[in-house]
Amino acid sequence: MNQSFVSAVEDLRALRDKVAHGKSTPTQPEGIAFVTSSWELVRAAKALAIVFDLQGGHTPNRQSNSQKPGK
Repeated sequence: MNQSFVSAVEDLRALRDKVAHGKSTPTQPEGIAFVTSSWELVRAAKALAIVFDLQGGHTPNRQSNSQKPGK
């Protein structure tokens, strides 16, 4: 998972928390953008899960401890 994905999730969570606790009232376009971004992150997370599963539970481009040289 790259840092931009993690940052996007953290940003959406922070915005959700502000709205849920009455610290922010988003406009309609901001609400639509939030939902659209959420859907895109869900699609990306599902794609990553498929790749993870196809890799046998290993993240792409990484070796498990048993695959590392000298292990």
